[in-house]
Order: sequence, then C-alpha cells, then structure tokens
Amino acid sequence: MHWLQFKTRLSRLIRFEFWPVYVFYAPFLVYWLWLGIKAKNPAFLFKLNPIMPLGGAIGSNKYQVLQHFNPQYVPVSALVNGRFTMDDLQHIIEKVGMTFPMVAKPNKGERGFGVEVIANFEMLETYLRCKDYDIILQEFIEYPIELGVLYHKCPLSGHGAISSVVQKKLLHVEGDGKNNLKNLIERNERACNRKDYLLNKYKTLLETVPAKGEMLCIEPIGNHCRGTTFINGQALITEKLISVFDTICAGMEGFDYGRFDIKVKSIDDLLRGQNIKILELNGLNSEPAHIYHPGTKLFDAYREVKKHFDIIFNIYRIKYSEQESGSSLGSVLKCIYTHIQYTSQ
Repeated sequence: MHWLQFKTRLSRLIRFEFWPVYVFYAPFLVYWLWLGIKAKNPAFLFKLNPIMPLGGAIGSNKYQVLQHFNPQYVPVSALVNGRFTMDDLQHIIEKVGMTFPMVAKPNKGERGFGVEVIANFEMLETYLRCKDYDIILQEFIEYPIELGVLYHKCPLSGHGAISSVVQKKLLHVEGDGKNNLKNLIERNERACNRKDYLLNKYKTLLETVPAKGEMLCIEPIGNHCRGTTFINGQALITEKLISVFDTICAGMEGFDYGRFDIKVKSIDDLLRGQNIKILELNGLNSEPAHIYHPGTKLFDAYREVKKHFDIIFNIYRIKYSEQESGSSLGSVLKCIYTHIQYTSQ
C-alpha cells in the first residue's frame, strides 16, 4: 500500500466526520432514552413533522414533500420506476419540460444512496433497469452554490429559527502534472471510500494526467458520504435569512423541523429570496451538518447534536405532548425493519 493511501485511511479512522453514523451517534442512544422517559413516550420524536412518515426520520416520501412548496422553489421533477417503458419516460419528460442532464434518485433514501446525474436516455435506461421502487427524475440545477439549512418552527412564537448552515464543496481532485487520474483518486482521503465506484465511472480517463493546478469535479452529488466537504456557514444565519425561510414555509402545516438542501445563484440572491431551488427537505434525520467542518472538535460536535435533540424535545413538549397516542415504539421498530429491508435492495 502506498504511504499516502495508508495515511489517508488512518486519517479517516481518527477524524469523527468519517465515522459510521451508528458509531458517532452511539452515545446519544442513552440521551434519547432519557428524553423518552421525560416525555413519557419513548417514540416522542416521531410525532413531529406529521406530513412525513415517522417525522421524516426514515422513509420520507421526497417527491410528496416537495409538493408542499411554491413551485418557484422546486426543480421540475417527475416520479417514475423501472416498470416504465422508454416511450413512457420520453413522454413524461417532454410533458414536464425536462431536459438532460437530470438527477435520478430514489424517492425514499438517505445519505446520497442511489443518486446519479443522468446525461442521456441510454444512461437513464441503464439506471432504471431492475428498479421496481419509485425514482424521482429532477432537473439538474446549474446554480454554483449548494447549502444545507437546518430550520425549525418555534411552537410558541410561530416564527422560525435556523440552527445550522453548511456550504457544500463538491469532491474535486487537483492535478499535479505528474500523477494520472487513477492515482489522484486513490490518494484522495475523501474519495477512497468510493474508490471502486469512481474508478469504474472514469475508467476511460484513468490514464490521463491532469495539468498542474487543474481542478476536476469527480462527484457532482453534494453528500458528505460521497466526498463533499462541509464548510461551516453559521455566519450566514441572520434575521434576513430566517425571514426568507419563514416565507418559503408560510402556510405549510405539518412541518416542524428539517434541513433544506438548496442551490442558489448567489448569497445575495438567497438573502433576497430569489433564485432558490429546494433539492429536497429532510425531516428528523437532519443533522446540524456544520459539525462536519474539517477540524471541528468531537466535544463541540456532540454539544451541537445535544442542542438539536433538545430542540426536537421542546417542540414535542410544547406542541404534541397533550395529544393522544401517536406512533408506538413497536410500530416505529417495525417501520425501521421494513425500511432496512427496502434499502438493502
């Protein structure tokens, strides 16, 4: 093994931003149980976000959620699956006014699972082959800035609050004029966990040698598990930004807490409420993603996660604790088991 590859793997073991989710969140199982005792309902958090099954913790219907927003904020999209013929697909794409490239992703899925940029009908046919679950086809938004904004509604005031903003830097490799693309991918710490996928994707270009200083985007999907660097954007949290999301969510009943994954033309446009496209809205599975900014200390990250558990608990306590029974722990565990079976396909 090359020394740089060994160093990369060691770095990923030490830095918590690369830990498996079940390892990072293991200490919070106890805290969740404690909050469940205080709430007198171990499944309390799943009562939030009634517009999403289990509050959007798992198995959220992404396409359906986007229908709650003003169309000006939503990319053109369509819902299909592998049972559609190519003639059906062509008709649907033409009907909604979509063009290639486009993004295809499972209607129910997390952490970038199954998300691909599709360049033409041949790629679409290959992608959909054997997929009998619903797929969202979504126009590819060319805006240069991608953000994750964690927003919640304060149940007493009725106003919103933003607790986390992250700017996404897509996975790139930088040429040095010496190493070919294969070597650059293998030695990149953010690419190594998807090395086989990337080597196959760029198999016809692996021997090319990028010029010194040349930046190549090798992963256009903005998910941390797909190599995206999350940059702390907390400085963007202002009353003006909160007002923009209050407007976006105005009249949206049944939504309490979640992270908006958006693309914008510029930060100035964002603060004016213009040229904003919501790629998706995640529910209770949303993380304060700014904790994954490189160099963040584990203690600081855990303090932020605890703060967000407390936000969820307080929304429940004020808004939902007096309501009659919602999801039982047994029904939640059954849904989790069903979801694991679904994603394993």
